[in-house]
Amino acid sequence: METDGFPKLQASLTVGDDMLVVRSNNKEEFLDLLKFIAKTRQTMKEKTVASSPTVTQANGDIPICGIHQTPMTWKTGVSKKTGKNYAFWSCNQRMQDGSFCTYKPAK
Repeated sequence: METDGFPKLQASLTVGDDMLVVRSNNKEEFLDLLKFIAKTRQTMKEKTVASSPTVTQANGDIPICGIHQTPMTWKTGVSKKTGKNYAFWSCNQRMQDGSFCTYKPAK
């Protein structure tokens, strides 16, 4: 039933650092596995959101963008280019020319 030693059907799901891969040669089994992935995806998302800490500045306040007067968002991740971790406050608004907002809150 396998094609060149590989299953005929495959799907994968990545949420954060977690990855789930399912493979099958049987269409009905594969559809059941896709339903399982959909349920697991929601559970993984809920786990990720629930474990994400709320970050504030040292004085306990979320900074406000000095340009757009909107609350800023704490961004974390790993650079795809350098592989280094990053963490910073970001304004979700764009400048008039379409570029990212350049405002940086006081430390």
